[in-house]
Amino acid sequence: MDKLIIITQIILYVIVVIIAIMMRQKGVLEEEIILFSILISGLFGIISIAQISRIFSSGIEELSESCYFNVKQIVAFQLLISGVMNLTMLFFVILFVGLFWKIALIQIGLYILVPFVIAQCCCLKALLLEIGRKNSYLLIIVGIFITILYIVIASIPRVYQLTALSIWGVSFVVGILLLGMQVRALFEGIERGDILCMN
Repeated sequence: MDKLIIITQIILYVIVVIIAIMMRQKGVLEEEIILFSILISGLFGIISIAQISRIFSSGIEELSESCYFNVKQIVAFQLLISGVMNLTMLFFVILFVGLFWKIALIQIGLYILVPFVIAQCCCLKALLLEIGRKNSYLLIIVGIFITILYIVIASIPRVYQLTALSIWGVSFVVGILLLGMQVRALFEGIERGDILCMN
């Protein structure tokens, strides 16, 4: 397994914790901490998919099929490890922001988990495309686009009112369903050989 992205994730977690503590000490406003939370959750989602995209962009996916662990097992394991790490960190952020900025945990939880899930959906969709597997820059472009989109959304104050909470809830459920469908499509593509045999 490629450990580079896992090490990158751990370094990113340490940076996030330091920045969050500094923001708490400086007494930043609720809108600013929400924007920060959205950006890092989206970034975590992008990194999760970037980890498995390296399997397909490195050119070793067909060779991996001959090893003891096949590509489907490697992808599943990396998704599991990355998911556990990211969700653990995101739940820490939810608790930290919710307790110190006096925001309801369900509210800040949706603000953080929806961008995470949507980022994974968009990046996984790029990975499912042949051009996305052959060119890792597409994932970077998608990541930049998602980040800009989050900044635009975060600049609209009424999006974070309690009346919009039902929309966040629906977005979360739809995002989870889409993500599940895309993960299934990824595994089915690997099983059929559509994703492995790109040449």
